[in-house]
Amino acid sequence: MQNLTSNITLLYSLLFFLAFLVGISWLVLLLFTNKLKKLTNSLSQKEELIKKLEAQLLECSKLASLGQHSAELAHDINNPLTIIKERAGLIKDILNDENQNNINEYDQIKDNASKIEQSVDRASKILLRTLNFARNKNIRNTNTNLQALIIEIISFLEKKIKTKQIEIQTHFEPDLYFNELDANKTEQIIFNILDNALDAVEEKGIIKIETSHNSESYIIQIIDNGNGISEENLKLIFTPFFSTKNSAVKQDGGTGLGLFIANALTTELGGTLKAENNLDGGARFSIFLPKISNTNEKL
Repeated sequence: MQNLTSNITLLYSLLFFLAFLVGISWLVLLLFTNKLKKLTNSLSQKEELIKKLEAQLLECSKLASLGQHSAELAHDINNPLTIIKERAGLIKDILNDENQNNINEYDQIKDNASKIEQSVDRASKILLRTLNFARNKNIRNTNTNLQALIIEIISFLEKKIKTKQIEIQTHFEPDLYFNELDANKTEQIIFNILDNALDAVEEKGIIKIETSHNSESYIIQIIDNGNGISEENLKLIFTPFFSTKNSAVKQDGGTGLGLFIANALTTELGGTLKAENNLDGGARFSIFLPKISNTNEKL
């Protein structure tokens, strides 16, 4: 009987101890649950804060891009406006020249008026490109004749070429057509690099423009016989607002954005722009634009 009483007492003690452990466990679990709930709420708040910060960062990035693009737009629009001004000046000179033959005057006026019209169209394309930039849309033109595009760019810069008596040498791979490539952006890339080369060479200098392609890329090379680019400047050549022009030239219209824009547009098209010095002097700019399609059919 005494043993039974002892066993019952021991059993009650064990039950009490187990109840105590269960109580402690529930208390710990309750504290842990509350702590976990607070941590969960804290994480949710942090995630919400991160999302807000990401949204703000995206907005800041967009504003920065728009700000930078505004500078690019000003530079891009300045190019066709310069051509319009030059051509209008030529028309004025022709009309003021009393010794000009009437038929010859008419042909020259017609030619210059045509160049003005083309420049206005080009400015319109630049503005359209800006609108599409704001809407995150890309303009894609298929089957663009690269040779015709480059000849048109050379004609835009005709007065500058003639004033400095620059010899333009071209070597075009025949029937080379772009496929699924933005012709307007490609035109701006080549224009900016050629315009930069015209500034780099001395009077009666030589600029070569060559086109080719390989299995992956269309290649446009613009090679001049100027003084080349120093190693220090090669590292900065595509930096915005950096210019190798002297201060007098820069005050006359140089912004230090031309090559930066050319590089940015090339990257946007999935390509690469490379600047280097020639072994025999001068600089070489190589534009590599990716092939989207292997077909070269004309429209």
